[in-house]
Amino acid sequence: MAHKHIGPETLPPLTPERFRATPEFRKFKGIMRRLPAVPKAELDRKVRGAKKTSPRAGNTNAPARKKHT
Repeated sequence: MAHKHIGPETLPPLTPERFRATPEFRKFKGIMRRLPAVPKAELDRKVRGAKKTSPRAGNTNAPARKKHT
């Protein structure tokens, strides 16, 4: 017995409501609710500090640096 192929052409479009109802999205939202919130001012301060103390700072040959032409 051959299986019928169910492709994207046979599925209805995924609406925002159907997306929010998926088990994967519900799990994601549950995980995100448990994460602590960080105020933007504190986050900005930490990012500036990390950039200053980064061993990559000033090293143009560091990995993941953009090549300037």
